[in-house]
Amino acid sequence: MPTEWATFVHNIVTQLTQENVALTYDLNNVKIAVPGSPNDNGAEKAQWVIDGSITVRGTRGSR
Repeated sequence: MPTEWATFVHNIVTQLTQENVALTYDLNNVKIAVPGSPNDNGAEKAQWVIDGSITVRGTRGSR
């Protein structure tokens, strides 16, 4: 189930960032359609393209 995988990944990322572990995501031509507003029903969407890496780093007690 996708929701089970999403929960699993969320829990691992949360745990690792609390342990001061850096996570690097390498993205290749990822396209995201972003609505103009939360109430956008079928209106045109902006397209964001991500090509590169994103690093997420956390520290214990950083909340």
